[in-house]
Amino acid sequence: MKRKYSVKGMTCSACENHVHNSVCKLPGVEHVEVNLLTNSMNVEFDETKVDDSMIIKAVKDGGYQASSYDDALVEKEINLLFHRTWITDVCINVINAQLSNP
Repeated sequence: MKRKYSVKGMTCSACENHVHNSVCKLPGVEHVEVNLLTNSMNVEFDETKVDDSMIIKAVKDGGYQASSYDDALVEKEINLLFHRTWITDVCINVINAQLSNP
């Protein structure tokens, strides 16, 4: 089985390696990819030997937060970030217009 997880709390490549090594130690885990930039982790595993709760616990025991990856939630967060960026750009343009008109 192949599954994607959200991982929070990583700040550097050492964190990324720590999460990777924590999950790799689990019996039944075949492949792990951790991505610091996207705060995500892909895990291939044998579901007869390991399950989601064991993988999430391994990450948490390493000092980080993990949860099953939810594409809908990620899309919502991206849209919110885009909206905030757009509002910031509008505000900057209004302020610049006011400053250029004495």
